[in-house]
Amino acid sequence: METEVAVVGGGIAGLTCGWELVRRGRDVRVFEPGNVGGLIRSSQVGGYLVEQGPNVLLGRPALLDLISRLGLVEQIAWPTIPHYRQYIWDGIRPVSVPRGLWALMKSPLATLREKGEILRGLISPRMLSQGRSAGDTVDASVVDYLAPVMGERIIRSIADTTLKGIYGGTVERLSARSLFPGLWEAAQGGSSLLGYMRAKQGASGGPPKILSLIGGNATLARRLENDLASHLVRSAVTSITRSDNQFVLGTALGEEWAARAVVVACPGGAASQIIRSIDEGAATALASVRRAPLVVVHLAAPRSGGALPEKGFGVLFPRGEPSRLLGVMFNSVLFPHQAPRDGHLLTVCLGGVEGEDILDEDEGHLVGRVVTLIERRLGLSGLSPLLVTRWPGAIPQYEVGHWRVCDAIGAMEQRVEGFRFGGADRGGIGVADRVSEGLRIAKELAC
Repeated sequence: METEVAVVGGGIAGLTCGWELVRRGRDVRVFEPGNVGGLIRSSQVGGYLVEQGPNVLLGRPALLDLISRLGLVEQIAWPTIPHYRQYIWDGIRPVSVPRGLWALMKSPLATLREKGEILRGLISPRMLSQGRSAGDTVDASVVDYLAPVMGERIIRSIADTTLKGIYGGTVERLSARSLFPGLWEAAQGGSSLLGYMRAKQGASGGPPKILSLIGGNATLARRLENDLASHLVRSAVTSITRSDNQFVLGTALGEEWAARAVVVACPGGAASQIIRSIDEGAATALASVRRAPLVVVHLAAPRSGGALPEKGFGVLFPRGEPSRLLGVMFNSVLFPHQAPRDGHLLTVCLGGVEGEDILDEDEGHLVGRVVTLIERRLGLSGLSPLLVTRWPGAIPQYEVGHWRVCDAIGAMEQRVEGFRFGGADRGGIGVADRVSEGLRIAKELAC
């Protein structure tokens, strides 16, 4: 069997890439044996709209354009509280995370001395250059890079807690170059952190807004899946070889497909196995990427069972939590359509690189522990479990030196004509990032 382009992996990047290629008149097959949409999964449970994967989407231009082209604009739900708050647990209570410099100057999370040091660090380009570990201009951890500007305690309390909630990793291991590429490049050119922030705000008009889809975020994946129905192959690709200027794909069903181009859009661990015969270096680099596990526990909370933090979308918890707790989101505060009128939907996330053992915990014990913990910390009562979802290896870790993984993939793309990589091990882990990558690859191959 033959196709012009084979897309391996039906996550959101693979689906978007395949969809765009079909729109551009290409013959495409998307290979996916499991859940189409990857980690994007929505369920209705007892009147609650439960997001088992990404709870919100970032409204970046590429994603908004895709939603529009799919005819899903009327499905967009924007937050009912525009100026919502995110909280950090300070050991006793939730404290609002400051948004912006002025808010940080008023926040109890920083001392007066730390605020003075931050103001000095923001305007000095030397502070960022000093942050590179041992004078290394190639990469640095987030704490080594930003501590001279923001102060080590601030980075370890606010930044570490926030990044742990997003990536499941730690500021000692996460790469400043990979997480903040724009800042890294600007600093290489002599910019201060304040100069970079001003330039970025002027160019973009501010950070993108979050949104959800009324029918569930999986509506996006389902629409793509429906449009690609005749192009889907419900089988895993087990091998990819190169022969006579084309790719030969072997599948778990025993089929063999020939393709002029191939897009590998599955996770790095699986990708490394099927590309090893073509490029040993890229395969080894992808296999080296750590992946953080995630367990998501959804809870129903009666509105009569206590007040949630004011205008709060969630509370993030610092490192060292024996419970392996990353954070809790109050979904229905911003998106009321996700819960009945007399209830709130809470999403509790656990795991990360320091909580790999969470996957093996008995579900009954886990749920009981989570309910007790959240009720005690937030002063709530009457919480009841809705659903537990376990994601082994959910989040690829962009750790110090991750640029070498990206370089190895890029070198393979340069050397092997018609090959592209679209997995989340490069280009960002968010849904909007993956959509942008899928569209970028499709446009390159369609030229």
